[in-house]
Amino acid sequence: PDPALNNTALVRSRLAEADRPPLQMHRYTSVPAAVAATDGMLSLGLVEPSQMIRGGAISHGSPGGVHMSVPMVDVVTWMIQNFREEDFVFLKLDVEGAEFEILQGLITRGKFNLIDILLLECHNNAGSCPSLMQSLRAEAAKTGAQLLSESDQYPGYDSCSSPDRLFPVDPRLGQPAESAATSALPSSTPLGAPSVAAVPGGPGPA
Repeated sequence: PDPALNNTALVRSRLAEADRPPLQMHRYTSVPAAVAATDGMLSLGLVEPSQMIRGGAISHGSPGGVHMSVPMVDVVTWMIQNFREEDFVFLKLDVEGAEFEILQGLITRGKFNLIDILLLECHNNAGSCPSLMQSLRAEAAKTGAQLLSESDQYPGYDSCSSPDRLFPVDPRLGQPAESAATSALPSSTPLGAPSVAAVPGGPGPA
């Protein structure tokens, strides 16, 4: 982990980019923070390359790896303040259990209609996925949102990010690193779609 990224001022400045229209057709903004329905700090353990490639750090007090605290962003309020119903929003959530409070927060505040497409991995260890999906389907029926969830048709592990397939360039050496996972690739977004990015590792341990 890069300590320079563990900076609340940096997080705020990157979140503020959502309020400024991009000058080009595409813009990807990486926000080095965990997502939740409240602001705060999140303690993480076992922060190591293989965990980050698979989808996030484990915060259950696991031994080994790097232990650190990272900023936690109220993504519900951020979405409400920066997006409108007429925007096209593709929300991808794999946040290790934080999906329950985030999505329920949007529903409770009457703002689920901000979402056009929701791609979700639900984690039963943090709540009832059948109940959450039932609520989401009811909201989607009212708003016209498209729901996609992780399944055999939408596998959670991206084979293109596997260490044996992708070796990112080490900026210090200017050549491919021997071990992958020192960086993460942004997900592609439909043309013209504002991207709502969730950094792996939500408070539900992402």
